[in-house]
Amino acid sequence: MILPQQALTWFQHGQTGWAASTALFMQTYFGPNTVLYNIVYFLLVVAFTFFYSAVVVNTRDIADNLKKSGSFIPGIRPGQPTVDHINKILLRITTAAAIYLGILAVLPSLQRDVGLNGLYIGSTSLLIVVGVALDSITQIEARLAMRDYRGFIKK
Repeated sequence: MILPQQALTWFQHGQTGWAASTALFMQTYFGPNTVLYNIVYFLLVVAFTFFYSAVVVNTRDIADNLKKSGSFIPGIRPGQPTVDHINKILLRITTAAAIYLGILAVLPSLQRDVGLNGLYIGSTSLLIVVGVALDSITQIEARLAMRDYRGFIKK
């Protein structure tokens, strides 16, 4: 989002005509503090979340692995119905995650617009903090579960 505006400022000196009007348009409507910038930023975060999910998660492989191991989803037949069911679940999860990440990305700008300037955390920093916190919670839960299972293991 910042790259086109930054590139226009590099070549801003001596601009006339189309280049000058484009630079003025970008500065006016796509500045980091504008509403349009935040809307486009939110939509890009949502779109790239869906793209990443589509690239990383292969539902056909998941369904094939379930079928090969003799597992199944209760009430769903193996094969294409399993793929369709996993796709439906993935769409729901990705939608919730994409909206959450989009809100998290524009939250610092909204915070600044409301007038809370005392504490400013950038959206990238906020994503890292939330990711580390969730990973830490998962690791703590795994260690607690491992400690509980040690009592069942006989030497």
